[in-house]
Amino acid sequence: MILILAGAGARFGTGHVERMRILKGLLEARGHSVSLRLTDEPEAERGRHGDSLIVFDARDSACDVGERVIAVDNRSSIRAGNTSIVFHDTLPHPEVAMDVALNQCLMDPALLTLERRTEDKASILVYSGQEAPPELAVEGKVFQVGRDRMLGAIGANRLDRTAFLERLAASRVLVSYFGMTVLEAMFLGIPTVTYSIGSTVHDTLSALLEKETNVRFYRKSQKAGQEIFDLTYTKRPSGQGFQILIDLIERYL
Repeated sequence: MILILAGAGARFGTGHVERMRILKGLLEARGHSVSLRLTDEPEAERGRHGDSLIVFDARDSACDVGERVIAVDNRSSIRAGNTSIVFHDTLPHPEVAMDVALNQCLMDPALLTLERRTEDKASILVYSGQEAPPELAVEGKVFQVGRDRMLGAIGANRLDRTAFLERLAASRVLVSYFGMTVLEAMFLGIPTVTYSIGSTVHDTLSALLEKETNVRFYRKSQKAGQEIFDLTYTKRPSGQGFQILIDLIERYL
């Protein structure tokens, strides 16, 4: 039995739930019995699930919740020196080699068959969760090219997942904060500009991507010009992340 524990609710957002739902479906397609449990208190699950293999995806919450645990992107204090829990990294981090993170990054399988369909070579997609950052959502403010046209400022609840991925694939440039949407754009080869949302963690990761992959990290003192449309990445996600995680899970069953 495989139990997936995913952080949910306001404390964790929606990303953990979405990628663990995908994982559940992929594992079931391979004939495994899988249960997905959503929780806003993952620490309270400790000792409740017997000898089930637990896939734990709840940020940096204490992940010592069972006898057999694979903790995804978890950097809790118990990680140092811990040999009983398998820690699996799928996101860029200063302590993880970029090649490893991008190879293990959990790309939505829908992206693997999605083709870029850019209808307007100057179209820009601004993605900022609930609302667009005003300093970036004004035509010509960041991109000093008069013919630029905003394809849309998309909030988290404006489009369903399929429609959003299609919109992303039709964009020439993505403007967003560090997160999975940026990594998805990288996978599709879409030039990307990240910006600060006032989070030290997000700023650190944006700067790391800029240094190692050529994603542009926008600072308020800077302007991005025509060259952004011709940006190419030095490294991109492989698209093999879910298969790598599934192989790991199957080794521990």
